[in-house]
Parts: sequence; structure tokens; C-alpha cells
Amino acid sequence: MRSRTRAKDGWTRVRFGDVVRLVRDRVDPDTSGIERYVAGEHMDTDDLRIRRWGEVGNGYLGPAFHMRFRPGHVLYGSRRTYLRKVALADFEGICANTTFVLESADPLVLLPELLPYVMQTEAFHDHSIKQSKGSVNPYVNFSDLAWHELDLPPIEEQRSRLRVLHQASMHAENLRALTAASRCLLSALSKDFEERHRETMPLAHMVTKLEPGSSPPSNGLAVPAGPAVLKVSAVGDWVFRQDENKSISCEYFDATAEVRVGDILFTRANADVTGVGRSCVVVSCRPDLMLSDKTWRVHLAPQFEGCGHALVAVSKGSRFRAHVEQVLAGTDAKNISQQRLLSAPVPKATPGEWEALNRNAATALAAYHAATTRSSNRVMSLVNGYLL
Repeated sequence: MRSRTRAKDGWTRVRFGDVVRLVRDRVDPDTSGIERYVAGEHMDTDDLRIRRWGEVGNGYLGPAFHMRFRPGHVLYGSRRTYLRKVALADFEGICANTTFVLESADPLVLLPELLPYVMQTEAFHDHSIKQSKGSVNPYVNFSDLAWHELDLPPIEEQRSRLRVLHQASMHAENLRALTAASRCLLSALSKDFEERHRETMPLAHMVTKLEPGSSPPSNGLAVPAGPAVLKVSAVGDWVFRQDENKSISCEYFDATAEVRVGDILFTRANADVTGVGRSCVVVSCRPDLMLSDKTWRVHLAPQFEGCGHALVAVSKGSRFRAHVEQVLAGTDAKNISQQRLLSAPVPKATPGEWEALNRNAATALAAYHAATTRSSNRVMSLVNGYLL
């Protein structure tokens, strides 16, 4: 094994291919007796758990699905590696040959349990993305990963650091449970409000204006700071995602379309039906972000001012969503007009009742936002702090 030791702390620099082995265990899905398979869509970005899978024999399974993995193996999506799909198997299954099955080559050099965390570091992802080939569906070969260099602590220190990372992973799982509970609470609040107020009124009774943004020329690259225009995906599922943006030149920045804390945003157009009429309240936002022409800023009538969280909750309800999906226009990309969105039904309730819903929805949304943010960042920050 080619390596060199950093004398100051005893860590050893190694090549990924010297300490990690590519498992090539080919099987026939029809005769192997294995019941589950894992495809790319079953693996989530920055999530080591496999939470979904398919059943062998239930539908067509392509010829590429012939690689067996076992509990403890690490799966890595070698296509579109910028999606950062690393998963730790806790059951036996089959995957395609485009999903690498990996294991520690020597447990006395690299603890097998530490391997998935090593592959979650920014250094590993940066290397994999830079070595990817192709434009439409970029990919890497194992040989491209094999020469990536990393520093490993002594085996006892690996065990010590692994204990901390395991604790962080357990904490992240608890936050995921909080996320799910918060979503259930939000849905229940919306459903209860609808059921208690069967009579409806058009959204236009609550709204004085839908203000569109604009779409200036962009290089398509997301930036953490500086002028940028938001993608339609910035209006996420209940939350605002400011990192979903495209960089623009200062000359194209329109201050009148700048996003501000407290803004209520609705999407006007999207390739996906469920992406139209999506909404969120901006609870935090950096400067120099502007709305695109695919997103509206909602201005509430004075008597409903401050009820943005309540409106977001109601916009997820069955009556509102059914209306939006019935009046969509477009073939490939779907869109909705201002007039049609403003005609969407919302519960006919007093401003005081809307304010009560808003308080409850704001509390649930705050818990949801905190849980989703921390669960995605907690383990990653520890991984990079401990292993870089």
C-alpha cells in the first residue's frame, strides 16, 4: 500500500483504491433468491440510510441489475456524482453495475464502519465530480476514484471518532422524525381548518397583489453570495431554499424584485404539476437575491396581514390543490395565470380565525425548518471536521 505518514500527528496519507475494494459479486436476480433491489432513485443525497427499495420479480428489472451487496457494504451512485449518493446497506440486495459496491480492503487499516463517512467528505465528492466524464449523464469509473488521496488516523482514533459520528447520525435520525411529525402537524392543521370552515371564498379576497419577478441572463451557476436570481425550486416543500439560485451580473439585478424576510412566495410555472402553486414564507434570506418571473410575491389585504404561514398551510390543502391542478395550462411546462390562482378556494373565516391558524402553523413550520436544516448539516459538518 502506497502511503506516507504525517509525523506531527501520526495520521497516514493513503490512496482510496489502496484501502477500499470494489466488490464484484455478480448474481442472476431470477435464481439468486434475493428479494430486494436498490436503484439510483432509492438513494437520497447526503443520507446514508436506504429507506426505499424495489422487489425482485415485481416488474421489469433491467440487465444491468446483477451486482449483489450484503449488509455492511457501501453503495455509491457513479452516475451524476454531484447528487452525492452514498448509502450503507443493512440488508442483502441487488443493484445495477452503475452503483459501486464497496468495502474496506483491510479492517485493520480502515474500519469498515468508517468508510461511508469517508465517502461523505467534501474532499471525496469534489474529487469524484471533477473526474466525471460526459455531459448529459456524467459518470466516474472506480479507477477515477482509486487515486484520490485521504488522511487516515490510527485505528484506535478511528474507533473514537466513529463513536462520535454514530451519535451524530442518531441525532440526525431523531431530527428526521421531528421533520415527519412537523409535516403531519401542518397537514392536520390545514385539514382541520378546512373541515371547520366548509364555506369558501376566493383567494382574491385575501390578496391585493401578486407581484412577479423577472428572469435576467444568467450563467446558471449557484452562488452563496452576490447577485442571483432564484430558481423556481427555491420555493420548496414548505421551506425557502436560497441556495437554489443562478448567478447574474450586477447590471441585471432589479432591487424591486429582491426577496425579503417575511415574503410570501407562490410558484407560477414548473415542469411538474405539483410544482405549480407551491408556496412558502421566507423566514431568513441573504441579500441580493431576486425573484424570477416564475414566482410571485403575495401581498395580503390589510385585515389578513401577518397570516402568511396560515395561507401556506391552506395552500397545501386538498381543495386548493385540486383547483390549481384543474386550471393549469401548458403541455410540457405547466403554468397558472394570476386570475386562476386568485380564484382558488380558501376557507371563509374571520381574520381572527386566520390569525389563530397562523400562530399554530408558524410554530409547526419553525420546527420543520429547524429539523430539516439541522438534519442535513449536523452529520456533514462533523464528518468534514473529523475526517478532513
